Amino acid sequence: MDFQKNLYQKMLPIALLGFVLAAKPALSQSKIDWNDSLVVRQTAHFITAPRVKILDDGTVVCVWGESSNPNQILCSRLENNQFSIPISVVITDPGPVLFGFGGFDVAVHGQTIFVVFERLGGGIFISRSDDGGQSFIPPFEVQGAVTGGFVTLANIAVDELGNIFVNYIHGKNGEVTQQIRRSVDGGQNFSIAVDASQPADGTAVCECCVADPVAYNGSVWLAFRNNNANIRDHWVSRSANLADTFDLATDVDNSDWQINFCPISGPRMALAKDSLFVVWKTGAYGGSKIFASSLHATTMDFGQQIRLGGPTQLSDNQNLPEITASGDTLGMVFQEDQSISFSFSTNGLMGLNVQNTYFKEDGQVLSYPSVAFQNGVFFLVYVNSTTQEIIYRQGFLLPSLGTPTAEMLPETVIVFPNPTNEEVQIYIPGYLEGASNWHVLSATGKVELSGVFSGETNLEKIVTIRLISGIYQLIISGSVGILHGKFIKN
Repeated sequence: MDFQKNLYQKMLPIALLGFVLAAKPALSQSKIDWNDSLVVRQTAHFITAPRVKILDDGTVVCVWGESSNPNQILCSRLENNQFSIPISVVITDPGPVLFGFGGFDVAVHGQTIFVVFERLGGGIFISRSDDGGQSFIPPFEVQGAVTGGFVTLANIAVDELGNIFVNYIHGKNGEVTQQIRRSVDGGQNFSIAVDASQPADGTAVCECCVADPVAYNGSVWLAFRNNNANIRDHWVSRSANLADTFDLATDVDNSDWQINFCPISGPRMALAKDSLFVVWKTGAYGGSKIFASSLHATTMDFGQQIRLGGPTQLSDNQNLPEITASGDTLGMVFQEDQSISFSFSTNGLMGLNVQNTYFKEDGQVLSYPSVAFQNGVFFLVYVNSTTQEIIYRQGFLLPSLGTPTAEMLPETVIVFPNPTNEEVQIYIPGYLEGASNWHVLSATGKVELSGVFSGETNLEKIVTIRLISGIYQLIISGSVGILHGKFIKN
C-alpha cells in the first residue's frame, strides 16, 4: 500500500495527461459526452424507422426501411468509424410492406440479427443474419395470410437463451387481437398463436398501432394500445411460461384517450432489474404529448406516470418515443417539434426530466429516433427527413463529482503511460471496492477489450499491444458505480 500511495503522489501532477474522471454516479447528476455525428445513409428514397442495435462484441448495427420500387429493408455495420455499404435483409420476393413509422422490427442475440416484417397479403416473416449483419438467409414464415382477415405490424423480442417471440395484430370477423408466437430454433418453426391481449379489458386492440414485446428469464411481457369502446389507452400483459398463456394485464395509461379513429402510434417498453418502463403518445389533453409509466415486472403492480419533456418547455407536438434501460440507467428519445429530444436517468422515471439534449438543424425536420445503451454508452440514430439522411450519434455517460463528501473522495483514476504502446497501468481510487468489470471501447463505441479487475489492489494493468492506433475509452463498472478513463494507443 505504501508503494501505491507513493505512486499516486508521483503521478498526480500528470493526471491531466492521463485522463480522467471518477465518482459515485448515484450521488450526483451524471452528464453525457456526445461524439460528432456520422451519416449512416443518404438516399433519394423515403426512409422509415431506423433501428440501432449492439451486438455482443460491441459492433453497432443499423437497420432501416426504404420505400422504393420494390421496398427494401437494409442493414449496415459500423466499421472503422464509418458505416458499411448496406445489404438487403429480405433477399427473396416479394418485398416487405413498409409504413412511415416502420412496418418491421429488429432484435439481436449474440452475433445474430433477427428482422420481422410483413409481406403484402402474404403474412408475417422473419429474416436472420448469423454473421452480425454481413449477410442474411432467406426468410421463414411466422404467420401465413388470413383468409377474410389480416395480420400486420409485427414486433420481436429475444430472451437471454435465444428464444424468439414475435407478436402481430390479427383481425378477422370484427375481432382484433395481439397474437404472439415462440420459436426455439432460430425462427425456422413457431408455436401456435396465443392471444396476448386477452387479459386486458375490452373486446379489441387498436387495429393499427404497433406493440412492443420484452422477454427475460421465462417471462414475456407485451405493451400494446387497447381499444375499449374507443378509449385508446395502453396496457402491459404478462406470460410467466414463455408465452404459452398470458394471465395478467395492467393498465399503465391514465390518460384514457377517447378517439373513434386510429391514432397510428404505439408504446415502447424496456426492462430494468425488476421494473418495466413504458413510453407512449397520447392526444387526451390536446395536441400530442409523450408520457411514461413504470410497473413491477413480477407483480404487475402499477408504479407511477409522468409527462416527458424538457425542464423549460413542454411542447404539444411530441411523437415517436423509444426507451432503453440497463441496471439503474434509462435512456429516452422522441421527436419534439422538428428536433430530437434525448434524456436519461440513473434514478428512475423522475430523472428523465432533469436535463434534456436537443438535436436540431435549422430549417430541417428530424424524426424517427432509436436508442440503445451498453457499457456506459448511448447509441442514437434518427432521420433528417429534409435531406433523407440517417444520422448516428454516440454519447458516453460521465458521472459528475458533485460536492466531495467523506463517502466520495476527490481522487482521480490515473491511466499511464499515456500515450501507450504495449500496456497501460490503471490507478483506481480506494473506494472502488471488490471486483469490477472493465471494457476498452474504440472511438466508434465497439468493445475491443474486456476483463475483470480483482479489487485486491489499487493498481491494475491492461495489455494494449493488439489495439490499432487511436483514442480509446476505458469504462470500469463496480459495486459503487461507473468510472471512466481515456488513453491513446500509438
